[in-house]
Amino acid sequence: MGRKNVTQPDPAHDRLRGLIVHQDPALIAFNKPAGLASQGGRGVTESVESLAAPLARGSKRPLRLVHRLDRDTSGVIILARTQPAAAALSAAFAERRMRKLYLALACGDVASTDGVIDQPLRKTARAGLDLVETCAANAPGAQTAQTHYQVIGRSKGATLLVLAPLTGRMHQLRVHAQILGAPLFGDGKYGGLFALGAEPAGRMHLHAFRLHGPHPSGGALALEAPVPEDLRQIWLRLGIDLAAALSLTSSSLLGAP
Repeated sequence: MGRKNVTQPDPAHDRLRGLIVHQDPALIAFNKPAGLASQGGRGVTESVESLAAPLARGSKRPLRLVHRLDRDTSGVIILARTQPAAAALSAAFAERRMRKLYLALACGDVASTDGVIDQPLRKTARAGLDLVETCAANAPGAQTAQTHYQVIGRSKGATLLVLAPLTGRMHQLRVHAQILGAPLFGDGKYGGLFALGAEPAGRMHLHAFRLHGPHPSGGALALEAPVPEDLRQIWLRLGIDLAAALSLTSSSLLGAP
């Protein structure tokens, strides 16, 4: 008798399956961990896109990534199951009908409780790093960039923000937080501290926690990615009551820009 082929479990795929926050015939959404790239590229050995491939339900059509998160950002990320769903979702993101909210712990005190940062950005490179810098609206390579922000928590030396990007530029939230005089905790590229007192950052404190917009099959899509435990514990030790802070989040942040 011949030996049966036994499929060995893949811990990486199982880990991603455990991070599913929503799935239906049109799409699947994950709570992406920090440190995992959204898609493949130079020097990328695994990504959401590659790890999600076995979850295509036996379909010959691969799952399609319709937006991205920075490798160091955690939170909700969507892959489409079909080409029509991918087209509809991509159009919703491009036309700014898909709204995202991020939680960010910033170093320093943000004086105003809410506002809109309207500061053009452009790509640049320093010491071999792909970065973004502020610029004049008429500067070569300038792109409009707007972010609505709200302060929902404070502790000594830090501010918990909700950030709602009205545009989708590379590193937009990170640079706009820097403009507020409060770069993100753990974001060394843009001036963030790696420790607040005796509390190390561990990683960049930016998490995409809510996403609202049109569902490709009709109706509304409302997704939420729970805040990872590593961030919860650090914020708690810094004296931030996350539940109380979230209750202050303004519903207007999910409104039309």
